[in-house]
Amino acid sequence: MIRIFNPHSGQCMVGPMQGHTESILSIAYSPDGSYIVSGSADRTLRIWSTSTGQYVAGPFQHTDWVSSVAYSPHNNCIISGSFDGTIRVWTLQPGVAFEDWHQKEDGWVETSNGDSICWIPPWARHVVYHPRNLQIISLHHPYKLGLHIFPYAKSWIQCWI
Repeated sequence: MIRIFNPHSGQCMVGPMQGHTESILSIAYSPDGSYIVSGSADRTLRIWSTSTGQYVAGPFQHTDWVSSVAYSPHNNCIISGSFDGTIRVWTLQPGVAFEDWHQKEDGWVETSNGDSICWIPPWARHVVYHPRNLQIISLHHPYKLGLHIFPYAKSWIQCWI
């Protein structure tokens, strides 16, 4: 959990900010001081309001521990490094299509309401672009899922009709 303390009085001003399920390994303030991004051993990044302590965005996923996080100077991107061997650049711009999907540990890609979209084989899971990724730097070739042309429905049979 994250707390913000007054450096002069030692009093807790904001927090606790709770949401990560494992240890937090890195945090960074946004350039304007309005937000904090945190990276965790739970393989996610989360964004928090520094004025309210509320969780405001994420989770953004890696496939292993997130060891470092940083904001871009203009507050429009977050950069994260992970033990999965990738550095990811995440856009903070709204309106990204299919932004609510996530990749589970077993390789299934699901929407926020639990609908399965597709399965990703183990050798490609750590280098699949999330819709919010602008760039992935990796030793392996990154892959983009073309979900804008993907047949998606509540059940698999509807995709074939």
